[in-house]
Amino acid sequence: MTITIDAKLITRFRDAVNRKPIFRQLFANSDGKNKWNIICSAMDWIDVAAEGLPLFKIESPNFGHNSLASLNLMQYIVTVDILIESIQQLYRVICGENTNPLSQDSTIFKQSSISDDIYFKHIRAVFGTHPVNLTSVDGYNKQNGERFYSSWSAGKVAGSDADFNAVLYSNLPGKDDTFFGVKLDDVSKYAELRYNLLNDLINKVEVTLEEHLTLYRTKPIASLTDPLKQLELLLKENNSRIGVRYGYSNEIPNIYDLLKVNITAVEGLDIDIIDEYKEFLLSLIPRIKLNLENMDIQLIEFWPKLGRGYEFRKIYEYLIENHSNKMGEVYFQDLVEKKWLPTFLLECNNFDEKYFLLNAYLHRAEKNGITKFGYGL
Repeated sequence: MTITIDAKLITRFRDAVNRKPIFRQLFANSDGKNKWNIICSAMDWIDVAAEGLPLFKIESPNFGHNSLASLNLMQYIVTVDILIESIQQLYRVICGENTNPLSQDSTIFKQSSISDDIYFKHIRAVFGTHPVNLTSVDGYNKQNGERFYSSWSAGKVAGSDADFNAVLYSNLPGKDDTFFGVKLDDVSKYAELRYNLLNDLINKVEVTLEEHLTLYRTKPIASLTDPLKQLELLLKENNSRIGVRYGYSNEIPNIYDLLKVNITAVEGLDIDIIDEYKEFLLSLIPRIKLNLENMDIQLIEFWPKLGRGYEFRKIYEYLIENHSNKMGEVYFQDLVEKKWLPTFLLECNNFDEKYFLLNAYLHRAEKNGITKFGYGL
């Protein structure tokens, strides 16, 4: 028994659904349900099946039954079933369809009356999942009141080319027992065909993303004269177009907070540095707006490059998040005392002013060609 599965295919599918953050958001709250979690579950179990199925070693007993072989066969069939159900789940969630392109196919098991999908469920029932509660011999011809009960799975029997066979006992008195067989190659081919439907699902993911991009590229964003109201609108658009926590979800609130700061008179402060930095912040707004309209999220150099590094990370934590951060406070005061930062930063009335003026000063320093700063010297 061999099965041909390209384990990298499920990886390519994962890459497709993770390529654009908006795909996750589109399904994270769809019809009041977190369907993204359903996709994650399906991908995890497809991973398990794709990696595990080629490792099975199943040998048909030459005569009679073998308990370990029966259990190995059952595990193999159940693993295939998990694979199939996971693929089908992806079609339900991504495409909104309860069927897949092979749902009516009957080329593997060659049962003219039913599809391979239905017939496989009968194989699954006979060889381990419902062996003591069967409604038919062949998966579709049901007799009123008649039930069947499967024996253990055994090897080959005379007159059958199946690898494994089971006896189906009827509950009707005097009715002869019936053999039901399965070929492992048929089960493997059945699994391969449906696993390869991931290629079709990758295409459907790409179509979903392209439709989303096309939709929003045709929707202009209103231009508002008030920069703060414009930023509020841009944040809403960013969340719906790109996704919460993605795109410009950090830059927009930071620009908003900085523009809200009203700087009071501080001794030694060059007032031009305030206007210069505000002009820079305002210049970012139309760039963000254009990129969102084009659905093209390009990097916006918002944070001063000079304000990067471990000490500045602690300083920003002190100024923005945790005003009792002693390490950040020590770094901040030390840079002022060493004349790397101007003394007026210590004279500011509040943390918002300190935060604004620190960025404004670093922005001016970069414009003046300074490339190294503070502890980085």
